[in-house]
Formats: sequence, C-alpha cells, structure tokens
Amino acid sequence: MDIRDAVVVVTGSSSGIGLALSEALVEHGAFVWGLSRRKTVIAGGEGRGSFRWVEADLARPDAIEAAFGRIRRESPPIDALVNNAGWGEFGDMEKLSTESWQGMLAVNLSAPFLAVQEVLPEMKKRGRGTIVNVASVAGRQPIRGAVAYCTTKYGLVGFSATLREEVRADGVRVTCVCPGAVDTPFFTSTSIQPEPRMGVHGVVEVIIAAIAAPDDVLYEEVVVSPLKPLVM
Repeated sequence: MDIRDAVVVVTGSSSGIGLALSEALVEHGAFVWGLSRRKTVIAGGEGRGSFRWVEADLARPDAIEAAFGRIRRESPPIDALVNNAGWGEFGDMEKLSTESWQGMLAVNLSAPFLAVQEVLPEMKKRGRGTIVNVASVAGRQPIRGAVAYCTTKYGLVGFSATLREEVRADGVRVTCVCPGAVDTPFFTSTSIQPEPRMGVHGVVEVIIAAIAAPDDVLYEEVVVSPLKPLVM
C-alpha cells in the first residue's frame, strides 16, 4: 500500500506509540484520524499529510460507533486501522478491582473488536485494507502481577490470528505487533518497571512497514524487543 494519501485511523493517538505513529504517518503523506480521550494536535504542511483528532472514550461502544460514523461522513474510505490504544493496572490478582478488570477488557480487547467491525465491511467490499493490532509480549508470555493485562493481550493476539484467517482471502491484511518494554508514559504510574526500554520509533517503523508492504505481502505477527535482556 502506498502510504501517501492513504487514510489511516490510529487509536490512542495522544501519547506514546500512537502519537509517534501519527506524526510519522503524516510525514509520509497520509491522512490520519486520531482517536483518543485527550486532544492530539499534529501539524501538517507542504508535502505532508494531515491529521484530524476525534474525541473518543474507547471504553464506550457508543463512542467508537460515533467516531467511525463521523470519519465515514467526512473522509474517503479507510485504508488502514491501527488499534493501538491500551492501558494496564498491575498487582496481585485478589486486589484487582472489578472496575479495572472490566476497563482493561473494554479498552484492550473490546475496542479493537468494535473498531474492526466498523471498518471491515468497506475493506472487504474494496478488496483491500490493512488492520494492525498492537498487542504486547504480555500476550505471548505470562507476567507475574499482570493477570488482567496479560489476559487482554493474549486475547488480542488470538483475535488477530483468527481474524487474519477469516479475511485474508478478501484482500484484507491483519498484522499483530507485540512490543516489549517501550519508553512511553505507560509505565509512569505502574508497579511494574521493566528495564531496559526501547525507543518508540522502532515499533513505529514496524507498523509503517506492515501498512506500506506490497499488497500481496502480509506481516502476520511481529515481536519487537529491546536488544538487551529484560529485567523486571
């Protein structure tokens, strides 16, 4: 897919991977729609793409439906969707609140499912499109103190693999990117402090490569890790 002039939706665009990805996509000439609760501002310019922010609480199905409804009304068809938004709360299983459990399920697993439902019919009709789900190495290996977070990320990895087999014959590509520890605000207030952490741009480059790959090439699942061994 040629990223220049492509319409790309990025969830969780206000910080971390989502913000860096949105900035990079604009630099490549894409028209980016960013979905997040906090406002995101990214400047366009000559030879660059553009960015538009849509306020959306991704824990709410009605907010997701409204956001994509607006995009469909105001934009050409969506070429790529990046389900990047996520949050985690860590600690002993018995101390995890029901609210936190349900919140992580909503943002980390239900939101990607609902977002895909919004874009998939048009992608299948057009016979092309790319969906990138940003999971985590926590979706491939258990982490002590991260029962709920790991559960949602294992679910997202499984969702990606199953969806991929369902839609690849329709020309729709599904990529799952599983980053290790990334130097973003994600860990600012968590009890888990992994080291070392890699820069955000390595993950961004992988996502862009998956979107920009030739139409007959599919990045299925990509693990992106810091070079040095992880210490928790």
